[in-house]
Amino acid sequence: MEKLIFKNLYLNIIFGGLLILLSLLGYFLNWFQDYLPLFTAIILILLSTKRFWYSFKKIISKYATLILIIEFILDVALAALLIYLEDYVGVFIGLIIYIRGVSYLLINYLATRKIRLFQYILNIGYVTIGSFLMFSSFAKGNILVIFITVLILLTGIIYLQAGLSRLAKKKENNIEKEQTTKQEIKEAKKETKEHPKKNENLQQDEPKATGSIPTMNQLTAMTVAELKTLAKNRNLEGYSQLNKKSLIEKVKSSYKN
Repeated sequence: MEKLIFKNLYLNIIFGGLLILLSLLGYFLNWFQDYLPLFTAIILILLSTKRFWYSFKKIISKYATLILIIEFILDVALAALLIYLEDYVGVFIGLIIYIRGVSYLLINYLATRKIRLFQYILNIGYVTIGSFLMFSSFAKGNILVIFITVLILLTGIIYLQAGLSRLAKKKENNIEKEQTTKQEIKEAKKETKEHPKKNENLQQDEPKATGSIPTMNQLTAMTVAELKTLAKNRNLEGYSQLNKKSLIEKVKSSYKN
């Protein structure tokens, strides 16, 4: 799953939506039926390229990297032959899937990396399905069209779901930040109402503080409203949205300057 997803959430949404649209139009307008080898080859090349780029950055073993490169070259070559020899679509799809499974098993053996059970079983399935497609007449005509349609549709759903989930998470984070800011402002106003005399006297005490730098304990003892008033009296900027800790640091640094 991780190998398919892009880092940019909007790219996932756009690409996923386009794939879903393509699967529906391709099936109901008979694009897949009329241009089955071409669509199949393009899909296989795209998936192979994405997997190659993802795996190439992670594999350390030079022998495993060599197998990955050979697998990618074979995938592209077989996809090109699939377009040229239109009557053997099932055979070439089976070959590419079979090579995918064997490549994974060899890379894990050479790289001696930790094997995940699900991925191991999945690639055993690739080898089995690839062999079945190569040596049976089952994968022909309408069955391949349905397979390609479902494959594109599911891939589009994966991209779209990944993009939408990240977008929802981003919105939740923004809402949390806004709520935190509103809560801090509300607390500051509440403190201002509860300690009006302290805020009135703060401006009178400021000239005394100007001559001597207040201690950290003195600043910590102040309320958020008092710190903001102090920052205002010292002509500081950008203090209105700061929390107490940031206000203390800003006021403290102003005395150093």
